[in-house]
Amino acid sequence: MKQPDPSSIVRLRVTGTPVEAMELLRAIPVEARRVIEREGQVTMDIFVERALLDKINAIGLHIDKLIDTRDPRRRDLAPVGEGNRFGGGRFPQGLGELEREG
Repeated sequence: MKQPDPSSIVRLRVTGTPVEAMELLRAIPVEARRVIEREGQVTMDIFVERALLDKINAIGLHIDKLIDTRDPRRRDLAPVGEGNRFGGGRFPQGLGELEREG
């Protein structure tokens, strides 16, 4: 089975009737997280490929929230740990061992 491109995955919070929720889970093999059933409505978080959004809309589920999983914080943290922090004769200041004379 081909793995989806991580950049095409979105997190959705969908709401609908229990029948619509079961139809979604039968039509698209997804893992539902944070499932809440209240007043005859089911709300759940799912991770799906962006290409499946039309199929979810066709089932009749309401998309409450669309979260792009290409979080900019991940991109910003990518260079952390790369390079030599002691390069160029710079040395970090801060905690260390104090050597006392005498």
